[in-house]
Amino acid sequence: MAHQLHGVRILTPREYEALLSQIHKSSLVKLVRVLMLTGMRYEEVLKLKANPDHFSEAERSVWVKSGKLKAKSPERYVPLTEAGTLAVKAFLADKRTIYPAASVMSKNLTSWAVKAELTPILAGQMKDLSGANVGKERKNVYGMSVKIFRRSWENWLLMIYPDRTMDIMKAQGHDVMSSSNHYAGAVFSANDVERIRAYVADWQPSFRPRAVSD
Repeated sequence: MAHQLHGVRILTPREYEALLSQIHKSSLVKLVRVLMLTGMRYEEVLKLKANPDHFSEAERSVWVKSGKLKAKSPERYVPLTEAGTLAVKAFLADKRTIYPAASVMSKNLTSWAVKAELTPILAGQMKDLSGANVGKERKNVYGMSVKIFRRSWENWLLMIYPDRTMDIMKAQGHDVMSSSNHYAGAVFSANDVERIRAYVADWQPSFRPRAVSD
């Protein structure tokens, strides 16, 4: 059964890898890898592309100044795994500078989900949805949007590092209440957990301030 929280799919490692296999533009593969392995918001990743000095390979971190109104953490440091560091380097080195709007990227993700033969979210799992976009969310039977990577990464980290909850919240840029209400709570199989562990094995919080340009 597909994992979802409030209509947004929470990926397993197998689903993430299946999605990647259906993306045929290398620039978009690099984009998706950065989205998944940093847990950053879509607009934050695009801002990083325009400000490569916000990335520190030596410190394995990205400095983020959130453009989101009411953000709990207007500024934060995002720690990276070794794989995340390599993903950011490849993304920044790519010549592409213009990327799809979030709405277009979400449609792309749905198309890739179909081609990857991912399991749709069951209709019964959508019954608790509410809010202005509930109609659109109910039609999105695969639960795809640019939010899936950030929410999946947070669930992966919390699954393996329950003792680092506050560090994970700082890296994600929100508080425990926001996480409980909108992000966390997915339950994974034993096989999923072992594969998740491999992805997050060397994640270490690091919030050392450094000089960056705005």
